[in-house]
Amino acid sequence: ALRLIDVANGRRAKVAALDGSVIADSLEHALSTAQIKVADVWDVRRTIEMRTAALAARNATPAQADRILALAEAMSKDDQPHAQTTEDDIAFHLAIAEASGNALFNQIVVSFVPLMRISVPKAWSTQRTEDERRDILGRHRRLARAIAERDAHAAELAMAAHFDEAIGALLR
Repeated sequence: ALRLIDVANGRRAKVAALDGSVIADSLEHALSTAQIKVADVWDVRRTIEMRTAALAARNATPAQADRILALAEAMSKDDQPHAQTTEDDIAFHLAIAEASGNALFNQIVVSFVPLMRISVPKAWSTQRTEDERRDILGRHRRLARAIAERDAHAAELAMAAHFDEAIGALLR
């Protein structure tokens, strides 16, 4: 049940790879039973993602930095459907976590994906004007550039600003 052992027909059981979905199931259960609040999850996520951004600025390969930049730009396309913006935004955060070089941080961010599929569209919906939308897209691009330029401090500050505005608007 915890997905610690990988079992398949015709194969020997083996130790499974690290899987963030177990954490995700636990978070979803805790939220649905009111043991934790959404604000608690976002506070933890903000803290973790600030660190992953700083680590990504230090550890990202050129290919990873290029992918992060490309995802930030992909969100800026005016003609894409809202669902695609959500997927690009989630992929952006996952790419940063992967570029951090810390497998545990990566899996923790992966564990937030089910909640992100709900919160990201809600956060985008708080951006009612074109100026607000441009502002949040600019925050994504500044964060991506800080990572590409290997500026850990700027990346951490950019992620904090991103959370404070995007998620803050959601929680207000």
